[in-house]
Amino acid sequence: MFERIAVVNRFALDYLRQVLADLDDADLAAIQFAGQNPPAWNLGHLAVVADYGLSLVGGSARSPRVWRAQFGPGSKPSDRREDYPSKAELQSAVESGYDALVQAVQNADADTLAKPHTFPPLLQLLPTRGDMLAHLLTTHFAGHLAQISQWRRQKGLPALF
Repeated sequence: MFERIAVVNRFALDYLRQVLADLDDADLAAIQFAGQNPPAWNLGHLAVVADYGLSLVGGSARSPRVWRAQFGPGSKPSDRREDYPSKAELQSAVESGYDALVQAVQNADADTLAKPHTFPPLLQLLPTRGDMLAHLLTTHFAGHLAQISQWRRQKGLPALF
């Protein structure tokens, strides 16, 4: 059921690696306009969202517990670089988290995927764990990837393709 979604998520992860390749770790907290999420926050957020997805299929969180408050829904991004882990740590958490999530989702049974998830704001639009997991692996991931890509372009870096 999730084979095509896994392919799309792997594509997004590869694109994320390309987007991050020439970004300087020291700049990753910069906010270039009011309301923007800096790359460091986006990466931490993606890592804790992978943890949430894993919880929906019986998996365990992989990132530090403190990250849930720092990067979870309702958290406030900071423009201070010292408030975030390193680029390498954040990127590793995202990559390993989504690798684990894709595998867990592909191994999940139909009964688990049919149950309701635990994020009330999206229950009406995405009623099942399967629906939520498809969103987390595709549209949610892509939205935050686009924020990082846009931030990168605002820094004057060239388009990747």
